[in-house]
Amino acid sequence: MAFLSQSILVLAILLSAYSQSNLQSSDGSFSESAYSSLVHRLNTQQAEIDELKRLAMQSPFICHGQVPADEFKPYTSSVGLIIQVNTAHCQFSTTPTYLTSLGGMNSIWYINGATAIYNATYTGFRVYLGTGDGIKSSEELLKYAKKRGWVLNWTGLEKVF
Repeated sequence: MAFLSQSILVLAILLSAYSQSNLQSSDGSFSESAYSSLVHRLNTQQAEIDELKRLAMQSPFICHGQVPADEFKPYTSSVGLIIQVNTAHCQFSTTPTYLTSLGGMNSIWYINGATAIYNATYTGFRVYLGTGDGIKSSEELLKYAKKRGWVLNWTGLEKVF
């Protein structure tokens, strides 16, 4: 796609230069000065394209979302919750850097694990939530999370090459 865009741009420059009468000799051919002018314009355009590519490589691709408590699952090995985050719709080509936080109406300050990322790939990752609040079961914690509108906020940052 980028190659096609560049080719169209070069063709447009060539046609523009050719159509300008001061760049043509009387027989319709290019003069040496016309050729030099055209080469200069093409080099200027290439420099601009190179600068755009350089800037694009410095900017990360960013995708973000939320997973509501309705999608949290009880953890069976201890009191806690499992959150599987699917990022396939972001179409990352490599495993990005993921950032997470837990949001909701209240009572999230004592939850552990919201920023710990497990099994990260370019299509998703997992987070385990635990608590020291005296909640006795994972099912009870899940009800608690749903009642308080908890959400796992996430952002994926992928360096564009």
